[in-house]
Amino acid sequence: MSTALMSAPATVATWFSKLQYQAGERFAAMPSPIRTDEHWRYGSVKQAEAMLAIESVAALSDADKGRALSESTSTLEAAVRLIFANDELLNPEALGSLPEGVTLVPLLEAASRMPELMQEHFMARETSLGGIKFSQMHQARTRAGIVLHVAKGVQMEKPIEVFHWIGGRGSVFPHTLIVSEPNSQITVLEHQRSLDDEEQGVVAVTDLHARDGAKIIYGVVQDLNLKSRAVHLTSASVHKAATATALLMNLGAAWVRNESVSRMEGAGAESYMLGVSSPHDTQEVDQRTFQHHAAPRAKSDLLYKNVLDDQARTVFSGLIFVDEGAHYTDAYQTCRNLLNSDTCEANSMPGLEINADQVKCSHGSTSSPVDKDELFYLMARGIPDQASRTLITLGFLEDVFTRLNHEALQTAVCQRLEEKFAVPF
Repeated sequence: MSTALMSAPATVATWFSKLQYQAGERFAAMPSPIRTDEHWRYGSVKQAEAMLAIESVAALSDADKGRALSESTSTLEAAVRLIFANDELLNPEALGSLPEGVTLVPLLEAASRMPELMQEHFMARETSLGGIKFSQMHQARTRAGIVLHVAKGVQMEKPIEVFHWIGGRGSVFPHTLIVSEPNSQITVLEHQRSLDDEEQGVVAVTDLHARDGAKIIYGVVQDLNLKSRAVHLTSASVHKAATATALLMNLGAAWVRNESVSRMEGAGAESYMLGVSSPHDTQEVDQRTFQHHAAPRAKSDLLYKNVLDDQARTVFSGLIFVDEGAHYTDAYQTCRNLLNSDTCEANSMPGLEINADQVKCSHGSTSSPVDKDELFYLMARGIPDQASRTLITLGFLEDVFTRLNHEALQTAVCQRLEEKFAVPF
């Protein structure tokens, strides 16, 4: 095992250092994913092996830090914009401008300042969708990220925005923990970006905890270079009458693995799981989801949309699971694929397991090429072929973003998508 995996900075709280050491031991003893594992069906275990082998990044030059600071821009009018580069927080002064009742602390500092909150929630539940070795790798190596606590009744209107940059060869392990107390509200948007074209990796973990009546909106835009690999493990615990919305948007990386779990743990809980991916060339996006209904009268709605070009490939595997006693569950799961070439490949495996009565559950997946009538309509009005396809693609994805139910966040992520698809008219 590498020294980097087993050690932690001297300033880290003792309990956290011990936790990381133990995670490193489990990581070393744990087998890598294999093709016969159902959670890796159609998945690329070779890419997973390559991802598990890459070491942590080195420190950045001052010039690269300057680039990260100057290029961390978006249309979002954020209350706070934090900028990490190779696990270093470049603008700690930004933390001083939060309203009362909102506590935002860098991960390692939170282990000392907020030990009870951290010990209760930090990766408290085992990963269940095949990525447990990545989970242990993250727990052992994570050094950067945020812990965000929103007090009871505090509703923060402006979003918090976080950038994670990576430069040089190696991996980073950003962590996000959000605890929103009863009847509070918070919105967070994260970005993952590359500073260069080196082989890079991101193993990110996000834990969302929405207490009774709370509302969390979270989004991440992954826009790494095309030599990179990315794993994002997302977990949401949604309590009574609370709402959690999570968007995973994949614009870059050669290989992506997203595992998302949402647990409806209180009556009237609502979860919205959203995904947008636009792989091209030989990119692969592997998506695994689990909607767990543990309480009655809860709702979950999953909508993933993929736009595939060239020889790109996607995998979607999702399960809606309804516990005994979780009566009057209302659950949906939809994966739609827009195929822009004859050589791309979309694999979908939706699933249901229901153990309660009076439920309303549905699941489905579709894959289809661009509608020729729609394409003809636009081209007949003088819009070139590629521009017409872009308009159709943006229209195809639009209803995912409207479900964010946050106009400023919707505008910000849409603009990033339009920049990717930008073509001259």
